[in-house]
Amino acid sequence: MGCDMINVLVADDDRDIRDTVRIILEDAGYAVQEAENGLQALDCLRSTPDPLVVLLDVNMPGMTGLEVLEFVARCPPLCSRHTYIVITASSAKSLVQIQSSLSSALALAALGKPFDVDALLDTVAHAASRLA
Repeated sequence: MGCDMINVLVADDDRDIRDTVRIILEDAGYAVQEAENGLQALDCLRSTPDPLVVLLDVNMPGMTGLEVLEFVARCPPLCSRHTYIVITASSAKSLVQIQSSLSSALALAALGKPFDVDALLDTVAHAASRLA
């Protein structure tokens, strides 16, 4: 897969998760940026001109992943430039609620914790295929 031109933002307050995901994605040829909270993620989304695949943890201090998505849903440039994957330890029911509440503005993919390497890579590859 020619993913060397795909940029990924990993936003998670858990450094170990960020490090692990970064290593997996870099080994697969992706360029990876990191954010440790929702505010950093939002700053990166605003300042990065290139399309991003955004792995966004739901539960972060300060600004949650859901709050980031709610902001993004009201900002057409951020909706159209990037593609979003929600990471949550919640139940499948919560994933459906997250997707349905924001689906009118964002085509969301979801990845539950814990996730395996194949699921991570497949989800990121699918999201990357939606980038313009």
